[in-house]
Amino acid sequence: MLKEVTRVKSKQIRETRWGSGKRRRKGESEWRIEKQVPLYKVVGVIALYWCTSWAAIFMNKFVYTNLKKSFDAPYFITFVQFIAPTATLYSFSKVNKKLRLSSGFPDIHFSPSLARRVFPLSILFCLMVTMSNLCLKYVEVSFYQISRSLGIPMIPLIKFFLSIFAVISSYLLFGEKSSLRTVLSCITVVIGYYTAGVDGEINFSLRGTLFGVGASAVGTFYTIYLKRYLSNVVDNSWLLTFYTNFNSCVILPALCVVRSAVCFEVGVRRSAREKRGWDVAGIIGLMVGITTYLQIQYTSSLSHNISGVMKNCIQTFMGAYFYHTTITLKGFFGILLVVGGSLSYTLERLDVNRKQRQEEATKALLGESSSQELGEEVHLEVTDEESVH
Repeated sequence: MLKEVTRVKSKQIRETRWGSGKRRRKGESEWRIEKQVPLYKVVGVIALYWCTSWAAIFMNKFVYTNLKKSFDAPYFITFVQFIAPTATLYSFSKVNKKLRLSSGFPDIHFSPSLARRVFPLSILFCLMVTMSNLCLKYVEVSFYQISRSLGIPMIPLIKFFLSIFAVISSYLLFGEKSSLRTVLSCITVVIGYYTAGVDGEINFSLRGTLFGVGASAVGTFYTIYLKRYLSNVVDNSWLLTFYTNFNSCVILPALCVVRSAVCFEVGVRRSAREKRGWDVAGIIGLMVGITTYLQIQYTSSLSHNISGVMKNCIQTFMGAYFYHTTITLKGFFGILLVVGGSLSYTLERLDVNRKQRQEEATKALLGESSSQELGEEVHLEVTDEESVH
């Protein structure tokens, strides 16, 4: 009887000091979980994300280029990209409930409380998509990656020069200083950006560049918080897609009112070609959102960023080929600097993240071994007491 009570107490001591097995395993590195995913699934998800992202970019550029003369509301296409996934997901959930086409698709019932909880993430999502589309409207497809990559060095460079904002942001957001490799990567991106665009080798648009920088900065925070929302708020990517797009349908008109922009044109007839373009853009926008969730869910937010860099590298030269954009040797060298600096930055972050995960795994293993030693010590003490009695 005394042995049983002692074992229970020793188990309670271990759980109090080191946490239960579930809690200990929660702190272990995520790469163990990622390795359990079959390689063909990871490759398939990444390939699907690349294809849908390319389709969305080239389709949006086609709409902006060919319908520009008769279409004066650039925010409307973005609004269609929000409302189309919302309506499609909600309608399919009702059809799926009756026909049972997919067992993994949820039955969507609108919850105001859940919509409010997802609202902060929806703001980031809405700003990211809107600024990305506006960037694409004003710049060439071959310059789109360069404009988006300029957002990479903003925070690390500010942190490196130790300004007041950097000290606060380093403590609140990162809790660390920028490494030399990170700063050099960011400087490489800035030099490449100047060489490729500002120096006049490629068509330069300040407005489009600012939208690209904003989209990149917001997108960084969005990818970080997305996985947290999937883990702690909404555990289903389809459901999170519905709520982020639904909230964005409310956020975008409010944003248009603040900016005094035209979001809707009432009473204006559109041709069938324009309407088909809107429909296709909306469907592709839905697919991009879904594949983004899948890629982050099957890999990680950092792996998603690395995948995006490689995709954008290929996309830059695809845009130059399809749109016959003239790229001089100097411009080509600038593009390589931007892509190389972006890749170096993401690899540095991957290395830092890997070391942090290894430290967490080591601490978890040390905690487990220490808890076992503690249990053995308690058991030996009780055995000694019994032998004395």
